[in-house]
Amino acid sequence: MNVHEQVEIVLDARYVNDMSPGHMGSRIMRFIRQSDQASLVVKYAHPKNRLASNDLAENVFAYSGLKKIGASIMLPKDIQVISIWGEKVLVMSDIGQTMAQRNGGVKEFNFLAKHLLNVLEKTRCTTSEDIADIGERETLRNIKRFLPKGSNICLSIAQSGENKLKKLAVMVLDFTPDNVSVNENGLSFIDPWRQRSYLGNPAISIGQFVTLARLYKMRDAKAGGEVLEGMAKVKLPKLLGTKSSVIERGLKLGATLQYVLSAYVRRNSEPEQSRDFLNRARDMWI
Repeated sequence: MNVHEQVEIVLDARYVNDMSPGHMGSRIMRFIRQSDQASLVVKYAHPKNRLASNDLAENVFAYSGLKKIGASIMLPKDIQVISIWGEKVLVMSDIGQTMAQRNGGVKEFNFLAKHLLNVLEKTRCTTSEDIADIGERETLRNIKRFLPKGSNICLSIAQSGENKLKKLAVMVLDFTPDNVSVNENGLSFIDPWRQRSYLGNPAISIGQFVTLARLYKMRDAKAGGEVLEGMAKVKLPKLLGTKSSVIERGLKLGATLQYVLSAYVRRNSEPEQSRDFLNRARDMWI
């Protein structure tokens, strides 16, 4: 029996089609639930594909971590983990097209700014001195992970200024147009990374999103990015009890992470473009 046939039985749902495979090789399928005709997306990793299995496990860990800090409002509905032949399978409501796929212009950036601020207000919490920079440490760890050997970007960042917050709010890495869907009713974020903490400086998430939107040359990316950056600069200092310079630093950190990631995935296929992105990341801290 094929895996999608087994899923049909467990979920009492009808298989529709396979979608584009996950970037780590997972099989991603769409189903229609028989009871209410709701569209579901199912992510399955073959046990012999270690990368796909690890990726799925990270998603499960991350969704759980985000729920624990009260960020369910930004996640797809009906997230559940089922077992097929002893392997974990991730199930969730279909969020439709992502912002990158729909490319709807500044209207969608405005929706995102509005709904993201709502999520930040709901997840805001008081912090202590020893974890006030936890989000930055998480970001730097991932920047180092994807940098080529010998780069001194992280040293430049570490020497560049204040980073403490009195309050934290949800901060997710890989918060990009590929992983976010938005409309007038809310936002949905998918495919989260494993993080040691999902609280931090949310300007980092915004900086990463805006940078990739502009690299993709999305419709109204310049104006839309200004909407998101403007929300961060105006609303977040008061919300998080910090200086505007700390928010601007967070935006730069998010941009740096995205430039480093974009360089990493092009290191073999487009080496010249990869070097350009690394130079952009470096120049932000000179």
